[in-house]
Amino acid sequence: MELANTKELIVSLMKEKKYNEVKSIIDVVKNSREIENNFEIINLLANVYYTLEDYNSAIIYFQKSVILNSSSEFASRGYYICLVELNRNNEAIEELARYLAQQ
Repeated sequence: MELANTKELIVSLMKEKKYNEVKSIIDVVKNSREIENNFEIINLLANVYYTLEDYNSAIIYFQKSVILNSSSEFASRGYYICLVELNRNNEAIEELARYLAQQ
């Protein structure tokens, strides 16, 4: 499946709240070498897991997003929120400080 089509399909399914279909697509693409440096897709995967309240999975992808684009407010905020949800408050404060130091 082409990445542009994958992204559009995931976004469309998320809008329709068809989460089981989204999870099936994620299972196919999440280990693909094609996405390992694709900020948009990784950030989208993080958002999907976050929406599903799977913070342990979301944090992995938000962290990758932050590594790929350290100035992304969306990625940093998602990473921060997941850390808080997982009661990793010291790490959350570190992420907040890291992001704010760039501004």
